Amino acid sequence: MAQYDYIEIKIPAKAQYVGVARLMISGIASRLGFTYDDIEDLKIASSEAITNAVQHAYGGSGDGEIVVGCAMYEERLEIMIADHGSSFDFEETKKHIGPYSAASEERFQREGTRTLFNGDAYG
Repeated sequence: MAQYDYIEIKIPAKAQYVGVARLMISGIASRLGFTYDDIEDLKIASSEAITNAVQHAYGGSGDGEIVVGCAMYEERLEIMIADHGSSFDFEETKKHIGPYSAASEERFQREGTRTLFNGDAYG
């Protein structure tokens, strides 16, 4: 098994603490020599995942906690974001969102990119 260092924080499931986790992740990535663009990508992806846990795992109540862990290997960084909140019924949700198609995924990616670059998502 590969050797690694591991750092973990637990934050309250509240939106105001998302930035704390982002700072930890960006600091670790910087320390490991990631490029500026890669660090920005990590910050966006981790913000999305943590915000999802804040909004959905605990119903936006602020109760509970989110665990953010970073495993630093020689050749990679693994980021884990976990919560112990409620889940959803995947099969039931799938019934309400319609059929999957490559065209719908492409449209979703295009709209997501447009939102990101227009600043609507974070501005």
